[in-house]
Amino acid sequence: MLSLLRSIPAVSGLGASFGAGLRVCASINGVRHYADVKQAKTGQKKAAKRDEDAGDALAPFEPKPADGPLHIFNRATPPSAADMPADPRASMYGHRLLRSIDADLRKRHDTDNRTALFTKGSPEAIEPGSIILVEQISSRSSPRKLAFAGVLLNVKRRGVLSSITVRNYVLGTGVEVVYPIYSPMVTRIKVLKRVKPGFSKGGDQVNFLREKPGAAPLSFNAIEEMVIRNNETERKRSQIRLQK
Repeated sequence: MLSLLRSIPAVSGLGASFGAGLRVCASINGVRHYADVKQAKTGQKKAAKRDEDAGDALAPFEPKPADGPLHIFNRATPPSAADMPADPRASMYGHRLLRSIDADLRKRHDTDNRTALFTKGSPEAIEPGSIILVEQISSRSSPRKLAFAGVLLNVKRRGVLSSITVRNYVLGTGVEVVYPIYSPMVTRIKVLKRVKPGFSKGGDQVNFLREKPGAAPLSFNAIEEMVIRNNETERKRSQIRLQK
């Protein structure tokens, strides 16, 4: 037994090296021995999954070409007519020029007629309190589609910088996402269910739903079911188109 013990090399220490890869070091009889350790592939699998979800890179966004010379608003046209906030210097030429440029930018960046969804008086206008689905891409070089559905909480009219706030609940916690309406990263805004006319009393916000979610005419709990039903309908329509 004693001779057997003497034949076993003495291990004097263990260590680890964190250079390019994880390595374990053991000192046996004064000689260091290194061994590579296979790292967990969880992160690699997640990265590969993200790459699979991402589509082909998109070309740089290009707005629609101008349809003619820039039209300058006259002095009698108020900022509200161009979906711009009130301005005491609205009649000055420089301010009218900026509003005209802003209106032209909105027209050229509106590739799917989404302006009609947020223009007061439009027959397609969405009233705050409605349930909408917003789809966007993470980037144009690696375009993964991201979607969020919820109640349209408010609309902030700032011309080409106009934005909407969508609210929903995730695991009982209120979550709000702000989307720039004319951002090229926002690929689609779809109405899942409209609220009855007059719910917002003609205003641009129903922020009181933050404190009183039960006052929402359309239940937050029904949003997930609406999204599932919408996805199933679109899948069937896609299959029908492929069969034709």
